Amino acid sequence: MKIRFHDSQDADNPHNGATASDPEIILEWLDQTKGRPAFFCELLGDNNCKLLVGLSDTLGCVQYGARDGSPPYLMANDSAAGDDGNMSFLTANTDTPVPLRFCLPMERIRGVIQEFIRTGGRSSTVNWAEI
Repeated sequence: MKIRFHDSQDADNPHNGATASDPEIILEWLDQTKGRPAFFCELLGDNNCKLLVGLSDTLGCVQYGARDGSPPYLMANDSAAGDDGNMSFLTANTDTPVPLRFCLPMERIRGVIQEFIRTGGRSSTVNWAEI
């Protein structure tokens, strides 16, 4: 499946608008953002689905949904995490708080991304909650 990358925080990201179908290439693009403040990007599939991905060096979040923004909106979550606290991700220079129950270690986020790129669907390695 072809994926188009969109950095919601940095319009000057050289990969904005680029497409790829190899998970390793897209993960490499994401790796190049390490060290930046936490931010959102979108991975737009040619199957009319997308992942909204919050990235940081340690934790991230993932929302799966339709490219046109119609519901349902499904967030990967850790059912063991409590409701205490938020993590903020930047989009267009605006902090967007995400409850910590929807934040997962980056290695798990990478797995969700890889499965989306390969299949176009939601990963079976995480729980999903409709928000």
